[in-house]
Amino acid sequence: MQCPACGFRDDSVTPADAAVAVRSYPRRYRAVLVRPDDEDGAEVVRRPGPDGWSALDHAAHAASSLDAAAEALRLVSIEEQPLVALAPERPERAGGVDEVLGRLAAAAERAAAVIERVQGKDWERRGRLHEDESVTALDLAKHAVHEGVHHLRAAERAVSTG
Repeated sequence: MQCPACGFRDDSVTPADAAVAVRSYPRRYRAVLVRPDDEDGAEVVRRPGPDGWSALDHAAHAASSLDAAAEALRLVSIEEQPLVALAPERPERAGGVDEVLGRLAAAAERAAAVIERVQGKDWERRGRLHEDESVTALDLAKHAVHEGVHHLRAAERAVSTG
């Protein structure tokens, strides 16, 4: 499946790819958020309108998404058909760049570690997003990768459009 907003395709994401991708996010977001040409950090916190997200908001949401995906994947790997949740629609208040990057690094490591613990047929284990929507463990790993890429690209756009 291809995301119409960011172009991400999940059809070739393997569990090993997912762990590597998730671990790359702290470095990749740092490259967007720590900008030598933006000494006061104004570019990364600027929101494009009252409902827009800043680059820092996107990074904060990526951290929340990775935490939610890690918890959902953990539950799916130990329970039968657990009800799981994905990240909230809006990011939590971002905080400063260092704080958000710290949260992102911790969330990325947690998510990658959970992904690496799932083995073999356990990737087919299922959880429920709602009463009528089921997801596999592999779907959750792919979701984590997609959220990271999606919000990284949005963060890049946020700082490039002044």
